[in-house]
Amino acid sequence: MTMNVYELTYFADDPRFSGFEFPEDAPSLIGRESIARDFDPELHGEFDWRPVSLAKVWVPQRVVGGVEPYNDYPRVGMLPAFSRRAVDALRVELDANGEILPVQSKVGEYFVYNVLTKSLALDVDTRRMRS
Repeated sequence: MTMNVYELTYFADDPRFSGFEFPEDAPSLIGRESIARDFDPELHGEFDWRPVSLAKVWVPQRVVGGVEPYNDYPRVGMLPAFSRRAVDALRVELDANGEILPVQSKVGEYFVYNVLTKSLALDVDTRRMRS
């Protein structure tokens, strides 16, 4: 089976492309220590980890940060996030591999992305990345 793999580049060293954060007091929706931890997979750090779906419990969360409206990929902490414009352009790929979850932002319409596709990119026998 052929699978396309895309790498998103985040410009962390360029202040024009700063990101969002969830407020520190933002509570978990699934009983974890914070909303940011809700995105961690089950069995985090284990080879057999499983992504966690949040769509059924998600309510738009407030995000804060110095994001400019032209930024189509600001991230929320370490999580992928996209502007409405980016979601419209990438919807087919995004829908096929995760959940597009709306956030509340003062600078425009943005979404945090919950990745649900797991790809075995490591050849366990040789300990090399598969191509």
